[in-house]
Amino acid sequence: MSIESGDIVRAAEVSQYIFVIVTAASAGTQRSSSEPLWRALWVFRFASVGYAAFRLAFVDGDEYSQPDWAWVVIAVMAAWTIGTTIAYARPDRRSPPLLTADLAVTVVLLLSTTALQYPSGTMHGALPVTATWMAGPVLAWAIRYGRRAGAVRVPAPPRPFVQARGNRRLCG
Repeated sequence: MSIESGDIVRAAEVSQYIFVIVTAASAGTQRSSSEPLWRALWVFRFASVGYAAFRLAFVDGDEYSQPDWAWVVIAVMAAWTIGTTIAYARPDRRSPPLLTADLAVTVVLLLSTTALQYPSGTMHGALPVTATWMAGPVLAWAIRYGRRAGAVRVPAPPRPFVQARGNRRLCG
């Protein structure tokens, strides 16, 4: 028998025995088993925005032809992360329209990399401006509907990114 968060526990000591009475929490306080995954997703998304900003500021900044616009993309990523964190906080909002909008915004921001980076940026190993942040909606779909739903919705990197990574002569 396991005691879950929200259960009410009462202990009474009678003689040398301890009796523990566990009653289930009310339906309103019980949580879904996926709640810890949603919280982990929120942490991941905020950390990913920070990582993208770090990469732009200290690692890949010279690979961007439009660094100011790249900072605008990162600001949009931060705003969208805040918005989705608030929206996904309520289970009834974790619906296909929001998940689809999340994926669409991520794809648009991912595709902006081709306009913001020099063409040689990907050849030098620069990540897309979205860096690891683009995994957020895929993880959200997987948490909500299972791993297959997440796998079907993996956004593809921009075409020049794929070409440069796949051509070893360009990389070295």
